[in-house]
Amino acid sequence: MPQDVRDKTFQGQLAELFRRLLDEEGPEVFEIEARKAIAGISAAIYQARGPERLDAILEAVPEAVERDIAMHSKRFDYQVIPVDEAEPIHRGMVMMPEQPSIKTLRRAVEPHLDGAHLQRVKVTIDGERRDMLVDDLAIIKGASPQ
Repeated sequence: MPQDVRDKTFQGQLAELFRRLLDEEGPEVFEIEARKAIAGISAAIYQARGPERLDAILEAVPEAVERDIAMHSKRFDYQVIPVDEAEPIHRGMVMMPEQPSIKTLRRAVEPHLDGAHLQRVKVTIDGERRDMLVDDLAIIKGASPQ
């Protein structure tokens, strides 16, 4: 079977199960279960095909992962604009699904919010609808003392 032939339905179902696990249980449980799944799949390959084939498959995994991430995810560039104008704007990039869930967005954004929670706001920039993600405490943080 050619290397690029795979059952996308099975792969998609497995990915969806793990996405749901991440959303419902969080990153710690997700990582534990992912390690168990990888170990179980590796053991099955070892038993079915032997150690040399398992080694070859594991050697090909990093390239396959990079390719699949690009196929199933989209690059989002972002900037974090602090309330305090003296602080620098933080710019970064994250890979997420094309239509990320609010939980996926929270995992990416909330580490930059100093304990605040993410709020999603729809804005129009140059005639294009976009999401703006804001800190739910920004109004309080930005309030100047009277």
